[in-house]
Amino acid sequence: MSKNDTKPSTTSAALIHAVHQQPSDLVLALLGSSLPVPVTVLAQGECILGSFHFEFNIIGESHLVNVAHRGKTVFRELLACVPLAPEACRLYHPFHDLRGFSTAHNSHRVEIAFEGLPTSAEALSAFLQQHSAPLLEVTFPKIHGCIPVTRLWWHKNDDSIHWRTLHVYPGTELITTVWSMSSFSVGDYHF
Repeated sequence: MSKNDTKPSTTSAALIHAVHQQPSDLVLALLGSSLPVPVTVLAQGECILGSFHFEFNIIGESHLVNVAHRGKTVFRELLACVPLAPEACRLYHPFHDLRGFSTAHNSHRVEIAFEGLPTSAEALSAFLQQHSAPLLEVTFPKIHGCIPVTRLWWHKNDDSIHWRTLHVYPGTELITTVWSMSSFSVGDYHF
């Protein structure tokens, strides 16, 4: 399998301990070459577009995307419940209020959206079946009778790549779904 090929990856909840995270603890951060906090990668995939390398990681109920050009990190996109110092980030946006957010810089765009579902295994199953099979997926131990899941998809065109993630957080009365939609245009990138 070449680096341009993609192999789906799934991690089972049996391997993961339950950690109660809330979507209001999420932070979107754009970082430079170093990652200021340790992370555990549960599933990983990659894609090559010209001289750019994209590494997609599911880290807990979160994601980390590393973008590199000729072996040098361009940026890292992190959506996670981790303690970060805002001054260590190119962009730092907390989601305490669960309001959507979008930003664009250079040739990278990202948008975060929140939605709610009734807390039931049936509602979650029906919701997840509406979407295509992910390239990466990690399921977690049941919380409130529902299985939290993080999914990641990506696809490339001639000069751009698009990725999206779905993070599912079951609550006692509502399941919060968190969508991220990102893109990076190689043709518009300014060195």
